[in-house]
Amino acid sequence: MDQKIRQGHFPRLAIVGGGYGGVELAACVARRLPKAKVTLLSRGRPMSGTRAEPLVDQALKKLGVAVEICSVDEIKKNTNGQTTIQRTSNSNDSSLTIDAEDEWDAVLWTAGSLPAYPVTKGENMDGLALSSSGRLIVDKTLRCSSSTENSKVMPSVWALGDCCEITPVVLPVPPKTAQAAMQQADVVASNVLSKILNQESETEVFKFQDLGTVLSLGGPNGAILGPTEDTQLTSLLIPLLDTARIGFGIADSLFATIIDSSDIDKKAVESLGLSIGGYGLGVDPESTPGTLSGTLSGASRRAIYALRMPTNKQRAVAGASAFISSAAALAKEASDQIQSSNSNNGEKR
Repeated sequence: MDQKIRQGHFPRLAIVGGGYGGVELAACVARRLPKAKVTLLSRGRPMSGTRAEPLVDQALKKLGVAVEICSVDEIKKNTNGQTTIQRTSNSNDSSLTIDAEDEWDAVLWTAGSLPAYPVTKGENMDGLALSSSGRLIVDKTLRCSSSTENSKVMPSVWALGDCCEITPVVLPVPPKTAQAAMQQADVVASNVLSKILNQESETEVFKFQDLGTVLSLGGPNGAILGPTEDTQLTSLLIPLLDTARIGFGIADSLFATIIDSSDIDKKAVESLGLSIGGYGLGVDPESTPGTLSGTLSGASRRAIYALRMPTNKQRAVAGASAFISSAAALAKEASDQIQSSNSNNGEKR
């Protein structure tokens, strides 16, 4: 894509799926390839029904990501190497039309999820029950069920993460995320050990605890979302996030005032999207309760991932890697901005 841009061709990229993966990918691609036309194809508003919905709407708009509310019916590759996407509009706005003949340089798929091999091959899971979605059926202790009807013998197999489905359903239903899988890992480890030690009376039951969510919004920016479940943790974290969000909003106002009143290249600073809170993302702090966004939130997201590593060495490596990669990316973006500015000034002369 970089080569196409250098040759004067601005690529058109379609990203299918308006969930966490699609939003993060769209934001990162738009940030990495600012001259590309990035369109997010989603059945509904991106991150619909979550705390992130208003924040994501504003952030994607600021990044120049177009959002198309539609269902993808078919994807075809043309003889010229381009791709067309047959889709149906899901929007009530009659002014929004879909051109199924338009061509795309690349289509990136993030919609839906399936368990990985070998779970996808039922014959490889001999004796283990599978759900209609092809996932391993587990009980609330995350132990797999037998595929033999009325079997009283439970297989000595446990599963966690995307490859399994708890039946009967336990509320709250755990999302297919790393946060849920890490909580499940503790339960599985404890229950396997109890089985080995013949202490099955001490078997643990899994119950998902929503600790909030973090997501990338391109480059150094990110967002922190408070828990959605009505728990004691929610009543503690949401007021803290809202207080910080308002405080960061005030700091961003001062930041914007300083840029306006100084000799700093305002356009270059805004293009990097740096801010204490959501200013650099075009996010209105008054319209996004229960969330934090911006450069500090992006740094916090990386710190959280580093801290979740199992050893101090891995934490140090993850933290250093995140810092170096972010600094290098920002340096490249700043360099590109300077070169672009110099080139434009040269053309004007």
